[in-house]
Amino acid sequence: TIIGATTVIFFCLVWIEPLVVISSFRTIPRLKTQPIVARILLAPRIVMSVAIFFCYMILIGFSLWYVTSVVIWWVLGAIIEPNTMLVYATAAYTFVFLVWNTYNNWTRLYEHVKTELQSRVLEAILNLIRKTPAGDVFAGS
Repeated sequence: TIIGATTVIFFCLVWIEPLVVISSFRTIPRLKTQPIVARILLAPRIVMSVAIFFCYMILIGFSLWYVTSVVIWWVLGAIIEPNTMLVYATAAYTFVFLVWNTYNNWTRLYEHVKTELQSRVLEAILNLIRKTPAGDVFAGS
């Protein structure tokens, strides 16, 4: 199928591209002295970058198409047979809500720990400075 062939081509190009970049790395200084030769030597690098870009676009397009198709079929299934499909839709919604809520909680916890740690480190540094002979300058802070 198209998606399988695109995936194989994409992975081959991704593994070959670093070799092409490394092999054409020394041709960049030639752009000023020998512009035609340098452009010819850089052509495979440019072609490969364009090919990888198009493979990305095809894979992203097919992924979005697949997700959209699944969502449309879920909605149609919920309309046609609600007793069966709404159970799965509720389970999927609950899972997404649980993941989202957990992510938000961890993010808030991370921010809280980060600010608390920064304030404690700052206080420890100020305590060390206050114990030095120049500590009189920081005595009021």
